[in-house]
Order: sequence, then C-alpha cells, then structure tokens
Amino acid sequence: MRCWRSLTKIDSLLIIYIIIGVLPVSAQTRSLAEEISLNGNWEIIFDQHNKGKAGEWHINQNFSRQSTIREISVPSCWEEIEQDYEGVAFYRCSFHVPEDWADRSIELSFEAVNYVTEVWLNDQVVGFHEGGFTPFDFEVAGLLFPGKKNTLTLRVVGPILLTDQEIDGMGQMEVPQWRGAITGGVWQGVSLRSSGYIGIKDVYLEPQITDPSVSITLEVINSTNELQPCILVYTILDHSGAELVSTKLEQELQPGTTSKSILLDIPDARLWSPDDPYLYSCQVRIQNLGSESDSWMSNFGLREFTIRDKQFVLNGEPLYLKACFFEGLYPVKLAYPDSREMAIREIQLAKDAGFNMIRPWRKPPPPMWLDLCDEMGMLTIGSLVVECMERPIATPYLPSRVEHELRSSLIRDRNRTCVVMWELFNELHQPILIQLLQPMSQLARKLDPSRLILDESGGWAKGAKMYLPYQNEGIPFNDVHDYAGSQITEDRFNGYLLIGKTKEEILKADFGRIKIPGRNLKPGEMTFVSELGYGSLPDLVQNNQQFKKTGNPLVSPTRYHKRIAEETLNALEITGFDQVYPNLTDFIVEQQKQHGYANKRLIEAIRCNPAISGYCVHALVAGDWVLGAGIIDLWRNPKNEVYKKTQEANQDRIVVLQASPRNVYAERGTQLMVTIINDAAPINAFISILINDEQDSVVFSKNMDIELKKGINQIYTEKFETSSLIGNYKFSAHVKGQSGNLISENELCFDVFHQQDHDEVRPFSIVDPKEQLVPFLSKRGIQASTFSPNQNTAMPVLVGALNPKRNEDINQIKQIEEFVRKGGKAIFLEVPGKKLPWFHGPLPDSPIKAKPMEVMLINSLGLWAGRPHIVKKHPIFDGLPVNTIMSGVYENIHPIQSMVKLEGEYQCGVITYEHFPELDKMKRHYNGPGNVWWGADLSITPMGEGLLLLSTLLIINNLGEDPVADKLLFNMINYMYNE
Repeated sequence: MRCWRSLTKIDSLLIIYIIIGVLPVSAQTRSLAEEISLNGNWEIIFDQHNKGKAGEWHINQNFSRQSTIREISVPSCWEEIEQDYEGVAFYRCSFHVPEDWADRSIELSFEAVNYVTEVWLNDQVVGFHEGGFTPFDFEVAGLLFPGKKNTLTLRVVGPILLTDQEIDGMGQMEVPQWRGAITGGVWQGVSLRSSGYIGIKDVYLEPQITDPSVSITLEVINSTNELQPCILVYTILDHSGAELVSTKLEQELQPGTTSKSILLDIPDARLWSPDDPYLYSCQVRIQNLGSESDSWMSNFGLREFTIRDKQFVLNGEPLYLKACFFEGLYPVKLAYPDSREMAIREIQLAKDAGFNMIRPWRKPPPPMWLDLCDEMGMLTIGSLVVECMERPIATPYLPSRVEHELRSSLIRDRNRTCVVMWELFNELHQPILIQLLQPMSQLARKLDPSRLILDESGGWAKGAKMYLPYQNEGIPFNDVHDYAGSQITEDRFNGYLLIGKTKEEILKADFGRIKIPGRNLKPGEMTFVSELGYGSLPDLVQNNQQFKKTGNPLVSPTRYHKRIAEETLNALEITGFDQVYPNLTDFIVEQQKQHGYANKRLIEAIRCNPAISGYCVHALVAGDWVLGAGIIDLWRNPKNEVYKKTQEANQDRIVVLQASPRNVYAERGTQLMVTIINDAAPINAFISILINDEQDSVVFSKNMDIELKKGINQIYTEKFETSSLIGNYKFSAHVKGQSGNLISENELCFDVFHQQDHDEVRPFSIVDPKEQLVPFLSKRGIQASTFSPNQNTAMPVLVGALNPKRNEDINQIKQIEEFVRKGGKAIFLEVPGKKLPWFHGPLPDSPIKAKPMEVMLINSLGLWAGRPHIVKKHPIFDGLPVNTIMSGVYENIHPIQSMVKLEGEYQCGVITYEHFPELDKMKRHYNGPGNVWWGADLSITPMGEGLLLLSTLLIINNLGEDPVADKLLFNMINYMYNE
C-alpha cells in the first residue's frame, strides 16, 4: 500500500491552534507553517545484489515492474521486516499536496535515514545525503505537482556491519554507526513543509539567567532574486501559552541568507531545573507583502550549566552529577522508543532512582525523547555518532564524516534545555581521530558557544579537556572510565578515594601500592567518573514471555534473549551448578543481588572522595552488548536488587560503612569507619551504630548526636576488638532526624576467624620457585619438604607460581604430571595455562583436558557483563559459605581468570557470556552479546592413577593477610590426603 496523504481542514485548524497557544507544542517544532506527514505504509524492494542502480529502479515505472515489492512502515528500521539485512533498498511513497501550495517554497524533510539516501521525486533527481542519525531536507517546489499525485522514491544504502561487502565505495565498518542495531533505512519521520519564499533557515537560542533574557540568532533565506521588505515578529510565551514579550522589526532582506540577532528580556523569570522544569516558548514569524511567509517555534528553559571552583554548577548553585549511561535500546523498534509511554517510563525510572542526568551514548536521541527530558527535568549529555573504540575504520573519508556528524548533531540539538554538555569522542585509539580532537572542539565551540564541551570521554588519548561556555581554551579535566568487577575490595574502594588527588594527598592517605582508576589523570584537577558499574542478567524468563507476547521474532533482541536463556540453562547442567540453582530465575536473582551491591559500593566510594564531582552508572537499560549492565531491563522493568541498591546509593544523604580488614583473625581486630555524605542542607541528627552476631544479638552499640554539614562527614573511626568473637557479624548504622524520621541506614558484614583453626595440616611437599609460599609457612611454623618425583605418592605436592615459558619450570611441571600419573596428588595454586587475550575469537566447543599447561585461561572478573562465580558444597570450602555466588567473605580470593570449558568436576566456577559476539573486532555488537561460556575456578580431576587440583582462586597473594586464603590452602592439603 502506498502513502496517500493531503492536508485536511483538521490539519489546518491544528496549525492555527498551535500558533495561538491553544494546544501544547513539542519542545522542538521545526515550523508552524503548513506541514504534511509522509509517515505510514510505504513500499520497499530489498536490492540484495545491488542491481537497482543500473536497472534505474528509482523510476516509478521500473520500480513497479519488480516482483519483490513489499510493505514497510515508515518510520522503522528495515531489520524489523528483513532479519539482519545489510545492503541497498529502494523505497516508494505516493501522496497529494493541496493546489494552493503552487508558487510556494516546499521542503522535503527527513528526520533520519541510515546511511546514504538518494532521492527522486516524480522521476526527477532531488539530491543525496550521507549520515544515518541526523535530519536533512531538500527544496522540492519545482518538482511537485500540486493538486495531483506525486511519487517519492529513495535508494538507501545501509551500514555494512556484519557482512564483508563494499557498496558505492563504502566497506565494512567504514562509516559512523551506533552499536545497538543495524538501524537500516528510513527509521525516523518524513514530512513535507510549505512556506513562502522568505523562509527561516535556522534559529539559535541562548538563554541568560543574569538579567534574564534570551538571545535569538535568526538565519533567514530569501529565495527570490529581489530585495524583499519583511517584518520579523519575535514572541516569548509562558508555560501556559500566554504572551510575555513580543517585538516587531522591519527589515529589507537581500537575496540569499541573512543573519539577524536580537535580545529579549524575560520579566519575572522562572529558572529551569530538574526539580522545576519550567519551559517558555519562543516563536519567530516572518511577514512578507502582507502575509505570513514562515514561522518557527521552540520551547526553551532559562538555565545556566557550567563549572566553577572545580564543581558543576546549575543556575549558580553547585550540583553533584548523578548520571546514568543510556544506549537507547528498545525491544521492538530497536533504535526508537517502542512508544512514547515507554520513553516516559525509562526517564521517570531514572529520576526515581536518584539520577539527575542521562548520558546517551554514541547516538543522538530521537527528538521526541529529548522533548520529554526537557519537560520532565532530566539533564542530558549531547551525544554524536562519531566513533567508538576503533570504529569506524579509518579511511580518507573519515575526517569529513566526523565533521559532518558533529555539525549536524550540534545544530539539531543546540536549543535543547536538557542538553547541558557535548561529548565529542570516547576512548580514542586511532591517530586520525586523536588528531581531530582540537579542531572538532573548536568547531563545536563555534557552533554552540553556550555549553560545556568534553573533547574525549575517558581521556584515553591525551587526557580529557573541558571547554567552558564561551571559552576556546580547554582546561584539564579528569574523565574516568573504570569497571571494577563484582568484588569491591578494600583496595578497590581505596583506589576510588585517591582519584584526582595530588601526590602529596596520595602519600598522606598511606594506602600502600594500589591501583588508582583512570587514564592520563592530572593530579588536583576536577574529576568526573563517567563510567562505572557491574552487571547481571535480566529476568530472562519474564523477558522471553514478553517477547513471545508482543515482540518481533525477526529482530535481534528477541533472538539473543532466548539464546542466552537456553545457553545458560545448558551451562548450569554441564557444570553441575544446577545442583545449586535448579532453575534459571534463582540464578538470575542471586547475581542481581551481587550486581546491586557492587553498584552501591562503587557509588559510596566515589561519594567519599571530595575531588570527584559526579559519576555515571553504566547503565540505565539492559540490552544488546550492555545486556548485563542495566538497572532496568529492555522492557523497562526494574532489576529488583540492582535498581534498589543503586537507588539507595544515589540519595542526597547516605551513610557509608567500612571495616578494615573485612576478614580478620580474632587476635588482630578491625578498623570500623562511618562516613555520612550530605548533599542536602545541614541538619542535626542522631546516629545509632550496632554490631550483631549471627543470632542477631548485639555485641556492640554506640549512639551519637551529630551535626551533619553539607558534604562529607567523617563521623566515627575506631579499632574494634575481636579477640572474643568468631563468625559472621553485621555492622550497621541508622541515622535519624530530630523528629525521629529515618534519614539513612546501611549495613556491612565482616568475618572473624581463629588462627589456630587453620594450622592443623598434614605433611606435604612444595614447589615454590618464586618463594611466595615458604615465607608464609615459616611464619606459621609449618615445614614442607622439597618436591621429589620419587616421593611417596600419598604425600601431596603444593605448587606455587610457575612460568610456562621458562624451560626449568616446564621440566618441573612435566615431573609433577608424571608423579600424579603414578598415583600422586598435586595442587596447582596458580595454573600455568595459556592466557587468552581480550579479543580471542571463538571459544572451543569441546572440553579441554586438565593438563596445567594446556588449560586456557580467560578473564572472568567481570566488567559491564556479570561474571557470577558459584561455590558448591565441598570439603575444601568447609567453614565458608557454599551453594552460593562468590561474594562477601570471598572478595579477596575471588578469581580474575577462569579455566574455560575445563574437563572434569567443577567445585567452583563461572557461567557468563562474551561481551562481544565471538569477540570479533570487526563485528562488535549489533547482534547482541556473544555466546554463553563457563569456566572452572577450582577443579579436581583424575590424571592417570592420581589426582590433580587446579585453582585460579587468588590464594597465594593473600596468604597471611586474609584468613579465607589460609583456610582454603589448608583445606586443599587435607582434602588431598582424604581422597
């Protein structure tokens, strides 16, 4: 069916109503002139073999001869009707326009078509456009037939992402693209707009809050060849549509483009903020020869967002940024909200979770979504489809494509109130893009003088620079990306406390040698942690029911949610971890708890550092390559504990607890610390500090009246005596206001062990070339003999770190293997296997034999994808939590790598999925995450007549420091005697 549409009397009335303010208008309305939507059912031919150009399918008669014509809804991504299609397609739509549109300017407008668009109207060429995510238009008055049928034909070349082909000189991954879908075709709206020959080309608004006003820069185009007398009418309307200010200026316009500026004061001004998103409307009209030639309207808010004294400032007041990363993924429409209601829900969920900013990532959000952010009071970062970590591939055309995307994105959204900062690049690798940092920053500053500009998020290339409003010189700025994994250990927590600190401050903190997150950091400069977080699966059972009910089986979200669920169930069965989690929902619920705790702990650490001005949690919505990261799933359901714990950490007042160390020998004691973060007004409060044992009996309590100043309040720090304790303890704090209302509360667990419980160990031999084990054993008064291939096979050998590339160590490993084959038992505390690189290609299909040097080791700490490590009940874990996901008491010995698809019995291991599909650098994302895989952290496997124990648990480096490492070591030795 073709698209037939003409302007009706109702359409005309709507236009009149909008002009006089009777009906609410969109935050960004391109024009108030007459407009026809061409959205609806179009025709499409998928030109898989690229024959249509030579066959001139753009000609109406030739198009009609083709036998493969189908219907497609515009707007939509074409993979909604043709699975994973890449290549060329021809579109056609027919329509009428009113007869009175003759002798007028008529603009054919596209909101976004991906990627190259060639346009014909009534078999006549119109033009072309390159770029898949921003608007473009053509003047078509001379090609239309007013009052008659018109036919619009497009040839669209989509992005080449998954297939190895070249079309019209564009190869695989060579053009700027977003990662969430192929997003091919006419995926945003199409319309026709009629105006006089004196038209509005562009309007740029610059609101000012000092002497409240708005500066209006107007570009007018005179399409005639004569000087034209005009009246420019500028009007400011309040939120209800009532006129506040109006002024008329008489002008004589030369042919071509003329720029005009005016400043309008706004009486009794009301500022825009997240708490009060008050919007005005600016209307511009052009009158020519006694009639209205063109008009334009946009909503805007009075607000100022900048940096002062190393703090973000909104309307003159410091604002701590609490942002969330947002991919703009949707279950059915892919790149565009499935409905306006879905978009409202996700923004409201972000606000309810305590976020004041959303960071859209590497794709300009659709205009409707930004309308909602303006109206609902959500700050956003302006995002461009420019690059993403080595993509697009550098070609001689890349610089011009980057400039085009930057220019068109900024011009489209520079009147948005919600957009307070531009982010130009992200984690740069390629020299050509690094070279573009400075010129593109200057172009951005020229196009939009009024906003902050961040040149590179992450600061990977040279360290980030921030450009303040109306400033051309970038200032050093620490923009940090860091994914700590699931275990926020004391060292990890303290590392966040040191971000942005000077060398003197770092030395004074006296935390020892720990990793400080971030790249190219500049000590003492303002810092924003723009990516942090962890991951967990969404409720795949519920999600798949929803996909079955209202999803589209052709699109990748339907397929990868189903695939991940099936593969995860299969992995649970293969590894035997289905004994711990017999159904998928239980497994998902447990890993979501771990995800929520990790997010919460990361935020707490950041908020305890006064050098950090804000953070951005990765991510708001789960899906595709960020399937694990979301705090809500793709259908916009909160991920229970993830959402709840993140929400708790985002509150204006939070209490942060630390116990150092978390696992402690009773004789040593632990340091307890209580910090209260107060981002609200100062108050007087009351705090109750408690320690409860496993039976919930109170073993310690302290009550204090406190004055909470704004900022970071160190409330309590004390060495806590543990000599009479043993077991797990809950350390909690409850903060109440003067009226008894609960302000904040938190809890943290720590475990107390008795050293003598760990020292009962039977004789064993040792291989310890790096002398990591002997010093610990000597301190504990434990003697171990040196391993001999001829020793009694009843006595196990304990093996420390060996280098599989060192001949002496290789020979030692071979001797140990021969000893085991003869009936011996060996414990490898650090498996000398093959460490797979980050991008390692497909993982093996069949199990790998448990030979130390043949084992394949893969990173399993977790980033934005969850890496839940499961512990079964087993004698090696006696005295420790079992049949659970590894966390809490295990945080220091939690592995950072696992033995992938290892043959044998798994006592402890991981089930997860690849971040990238098949880890193919060429095909990153676009089809969802990669395959599910599993690995062992502790495996006991027969070898010949003996027994081999392989472990990737971080035992060696924690011996003598963490009682759990000591306990596991001695349990392993004793277990080998009993087998």
